[in-house]
Order: sequence, then C-alpha cells, then structure tokens
Amino acid sequence: MKRRVAALLAAVLLLSPWLSRAADAPARKGNVVYAGATGSIGRLALPMLQQTGYTVRAITRNPARAATAYGTDYQWVFGDVRDPEEMNRLLKGADFVVCSISYTGFEGPDSPQFVDYMGVRNLVDAAKLNAVKQFVLVSAGNAGPLRDHRQNPRFGYVAYWKTKGEDYLKKSGVPFTIVGPTGFVDGPGGVQGIRLAPRTEYRMGTITRADVAAVTVASVGNPDAVGKSFFIESNAGVKPDAWREAFRAIQPE
Repeated sequence: MKRRVAALLAAVLLLSPWLSRAADAPARKGNVVYAGATGSIGRLALPMLQQTGYTVRAITRNPARAATAYGTDYQWVFGDVRDPEEMNRLLKGADFVVCSISYTGFEGPDSPQFVDYMGVRNLVDAAKLNAVKQFVLVSAGNAGPLRDHRQNPRFGYVAYWKTKGEDYLKKSGVPFTIVGPTGFVDGPGGVQGIRLAPRTEYRMGTITRADVAAVTVASVGNPDAVGKSFFIESNAGVKPDAWREAFRAIQPE
C-alpha cells in the first residue's frame, strides 16, 4: 500500500501542471488502448488521458501488480505485444491506440527486434483490423528514414528497429502520429517550453518524461497531429503551452 501511494503521489507531482490544464480543456471521448502502460511514459500518460475524458484500457503483463502500483482507475488487461492474436482481441472496440513500448534486453525475445519492431507491427495489424481511428506511436527522435541505422549497433540496433516499426505504421493505412522525443530526463512537466519540430531538425537535447506524456496525450484525437511525425525537446525560450499550436505547422508525410 505504501509503495502504491508513493508512486501515485510521485506521478501527481510530476504531472500537476498538465493535469490542471487538462481539467480546463474541452473533454474528449473514446476508448484508448495503451501499450506500454506501466513504462516511464505510459504511467504518466494514463492519468492525463483519463482527465481528458478517455476510457483507458491499459495493457500489461501483470494486471494485479499494475493496479496495485498505479491505481484501479484504468482497465488493466493482460497482454503481450509479441502475440498478434492477443492484440487483435484487446483492440476490439478501440477508437485510439497509444504505444510507448520499449525493449528490456539487447538480445532475445525482449530485444528491440521483437518489441520495438514486431510488437509495433502486431499492434498496427490489430489496429487496422479493428478500424482504429488513430495510432499514436512514441518512438525516438533520432529514428526514422533520414539516417542509415544499419551500422548503429547501440542498444541492440534499437534505432534501426524503431525505424522499421515507424515505416510499417506509415505504410499500413492506419491514421498515425509519431512522437520522437530526444533524451529523457526526470522532472516535473510544464516548467519549460517544448520545441515540436520536423524530424529533419532533430538535434541532441533533453525533455522530461512528463512533457513527453503531455505531447503524446495531446496528439490523441487531434486532427492537426494525424499523418505527422515530429521530434520534441525542452526549450526554455518559449512559453510552456506554445507547443500546442505547433502541430499545425508540421507537414504531413
């Protein structure tokens, strides 16, 4: 119990600026299936999605533990993104899919090849089969087709496999949004501004996980975000909320 309370309090502290703004925003409706719900981005995005008005079905490999750690306000369901039949079942009735899954090993079944690529591929196929309205993928700012990642072995060739996942989503016909953060750091959201820019303008930088979660949630159901891929970083030179108008400036792919 103490662990659960501590985790929930930590999330509230990190997200408090974004949660208060979400409460003031117009409510949105729909069913969101979240893959990667207990990850460092997912567990911050869940309360914002709920505050925005969505019903959330959160995929995890341990629903009981997730409910204890992060609360029972979401529909925790067992699922493994590496199992295509499970994904087809779990996405039934979904309006939106949000995916921030990531590898936990450099080789084997938990590596980028099987999680960041094949897991995304299974989710995309299930999203297409179930006529999902939008698939929001949290990838990496340095991934994508603008660089040749075949000779980059870092972290199990993760940039290469994330790029293949992005390409599969783009070619699927499922309406998509790809969020490419630069380096993650801990800290509260809504403190600094956020630069939202085309992937061609990618550069090394940092951004808090809470701010990544906020941009991800703001992309869901946002027509200005559909068909677009962009990178995000912290930018102290702009106002904290100015990025919300930047979706329109990004050209669709």
